[in-house]
Amino acid sequence: MSSKVQKRGSTIAALPTLGEPKVIEATSKRKKGDPDEPVRQTFFLPRPVHRRLREICLDKGISQQDIFRAALDLYLTREGEPTMAEIEAKAKR
Repeated sequence: MSSKVQKRGSTIAALPTLGEPKVIEATSKRKKGDPDEPVRQTFFLPRPVHRRLREICLDKGISQQDIFRAALDLYLTREGEPTMAEIEAKAKR
């Protein structure tokens, strides 16, 4: 009975090499706390609401973020607060 089991090391050694990996240094031109840099905000929606939101966005050709930003502006206005654009403009001064 002959064994045809190939050792793992020999299989890996048979793979072609791609040469030395290139090192890419991550740099950021923006400073921490830069008011122009967006901040990620995550929240959860019930699955049926999320599906309907996706359908609306596809039908209208807009992004979910556009809807959330518009809704936030409506809320801020209703509460007597400045809009997002006004808050951003003030932060740039």
